[in-house]
Amino acid sequence: MASWLVSTVALTLSLVTYVSSPNANLIGGSLNLASLLAVFGTLVAVSFRASRDGEGVVFNSFQKKCLVASSLITVLWIFIVWVMKGTGFIPNLLTQLLLIISYSMLIIKFWKAEKNTESLFTWWCVFIASAIAIYTAWKKNDVLALVYALRSTIMCGILVYVLHRLEWKNKN
Repeated sequence: MASWLVSTVALTLSLVTYVSSPNANLIGGSLNLASLLAVFGTLVAVSFRASRDGEGVVFNSFQKKCLVASSLITVLWIFIVWVMKGTGFIPNLLTQLLLIISYSMLIIKFWKAEKNTESLFTWWCVFIASAIAIYTAWKKNDVLALVYALRSTIMCGILVYVLHRLEWKNKN
């Protein structure tokens, strides 16, 4: 749940910084918006399931460290955007850092896992959409969308590899 929480906050901040940039456009921000809706939906579903099953939310030490780091980055983002009136590049990079932290939690979880509970098809779709977004951002010379798409493609690629590794490990 920690990774979905950090992702929801980061994707919200990322979308806000992107929309406030002078080069913002619907196509450039579409991957960010789609990601936010999917991740928020997942967070709601995971929270509902945990509540329904009577499970408390427990974070391991790595997740706690990630949540603390994410909180500090979010405070810095708020300071830069609201206090210093900064928009665009630096706040967007901070949100990409939050998303790297979020993906890292998922990657480590599945690196240590015994069973794959994720849909490979879904993550492959995210990877392909991210790779396509690199091209569209590059063609439009949209630096913020390009940074987002590159980070998404790289982190999704690593996650897809880890999920496939888990599948291969279970077949043998």
